[in-house]
Amino acid sequence: MTLPEKPYRTEAARLHFEERGVNAEFFTGINGEKMRVLTNRPYMRDRKPTDEKFFIGYHGVGIFLSHYSLWNAMTLMNDEHLFILEDDALFNIDWKPKFDQALKDVPQDFDVLFIGSCAAANQRHKKHINGHIYEVKYPMCFHAYIVAKKAVPVLLSTNRDCYAPIDISVTLHSFDKLKVYTLLPRIVSQFNTELEP
Repeated sequence: MTLPEKPYRTEAARLHFEERGVNAEFFTGINGEKMRVLTNRPYMRDRKPTDEKFFIGYHGVGIFLSHYSLWNAMTLMNDEHLFILEDDALFNIDWKPKFDQALKDVPQDFDVLFIGSCAAANQRHKKHINGHIYEVKYPMCFHAYIVAKKAVPVLLSTNRDCYAPIDISVTLHSFDKLKVYTLLPRIVSQFNTELEP
């Protein structure tokens, strides 16, 4: 996913993906700031009623709507799985054999597989599945994940209210209905972003 208004990011992603052997097709996302799209519902989880209201802003709305749009597009595709990347996805140099092994180790009926994640390695609710695949309740960050087409109706129906960042929204409203797995340690990080393990 990328934005035509930020061609330097698209070009950096294209060069990085080519260098790492990733054959990516670019999907034009929603630029919340340019479209002036905001939500009027505050995100107040883990906040006291007396705290100042927090709104996810143009950027957060744009990312949310971009993922939602791509899930909608997936309903028209023949592919059973889609590897979704944001344009700041940063692949480890040795990612490919680990990726291939993850696809062998994950249960074949998975709905979502996080290839890149954050706030997952130290989760208390983490169960080893096979190899480097874990069931984590739940991983965060949405820069690199595989989604099964069969999971798309759940993602679409449970994320109709844009008030929280997309990774939090799916955690709160979708993941308890899906088979979600995480590759640990992650093999995809994000450019210029410090992510906890």
